[in-house]
Amino acid sequence: MSDNPKHIVVQDWPNRARSINEAAAQLHLQYGEEGIPAEVLQREAERIGGYRRGSVLPSDYFYNIINRASYSFQHLVLVLVGRGRYKYVGPGYDYSGPIMWRPKHGEERQVGSWDAGDCTLEQDPRQAQRKTRTTA
Repeated sequence: MSDNPKHIVVQDWPNRARSINEAAAQLHLQYGEEGIPAEVLQREAERIGGYRRGSVLPSDYFYNIINRASYSFQHLVLVLVGRGRYKYVGPGYDYSGPIMWRPKHGEERQVGSWDAGDCTLEQDPRQAQRKTRTTA
């Protein structure tokens, strides 16, 4: 499964994803290899996109982390490099490394991997059955 096509047109991405990409690209010039602090990236993406505080989640744009949200792992530009530190690598990056997922009430575990930009998911949390609440 290849979730990372090499021909990527960022202008076609949803506004939130474009805002994260733009903010991270700008901040990367300042923070470089040490990684961008999470809060700094979040606030700058919210400012660029005109979003309210707390409404943009950089964790949906990681190569090495996947979430259950359907929009997670779609527009990848970041690598988690340490607790609360994000490195901007940009779209179409030839990332190699594990893909991790942390279930709501469980331990983080590897669910896939990247090899020079080719993605393999052994488990896709976005496809997990969701419990629905019913009312009488």
